[in-house]
Amino acid sequence: MNAQDLIAQYIKLRNHIAKRSAEHAAELAPYTAALKAIEDAGSKMLIEQSGGDEGKANIVTPAGTMYRKRWTSIKMADRATFFRFIGDDFPVRQKFLTAAVTKSEVEEYIEIEKAVPPGLDISRGYNTLFNSPKG
Repeated sequence: MNAQDLIAQYIKLRNHIAKRSAEHAAELAPYTAALKAIEDAGSKMLIEQSGGDEGKANIVTPAGTMYRKRWTSIKMADRATFFRFIGDDFPVRQKFLTAAVTKSEVEEYIEIEKAVPPGLDISRGYNTLFNSPKG
C-alpha cells in the first residue's frame, strides 16, 4: 500500500465513523430523552419518600432498585484566596493540591530557559495525523 492509498483509506474510515456516530446519536436521542424523563420522575418519587432525608432514599422492587447517589463538583472560584488558605498551614493543607502542572506554562518555560523546571519528568512522542485534501 502506498502513502496515497494509506491516507485515502484512513480518511475514508474516519469519515465513515463520524457519519455513523452522528446517525447513531440522532437515533438514540429519543431514548436518551426518555431516560432523563424517567430519572426526573424517579428523583421526585425518591425525594417524596425520603421525608427530607435525601441520602436515605431508595426504592426496591422486583424489577430493580432506584436510589440517589450524591455527587460533588469543586471549582476554583478565587485562586489567590485558596492559595493563601493552603499557605497558612501548608504542612497540613498541601493534601488539597495535586501534582498536576500547566503544560503550556512548562512548555513556555522550557522554550525560554532551554531547561526543564526541577522536579518534572517530561515525555514526548508523536501522533500520526491525517487531513483531507483542501478544496
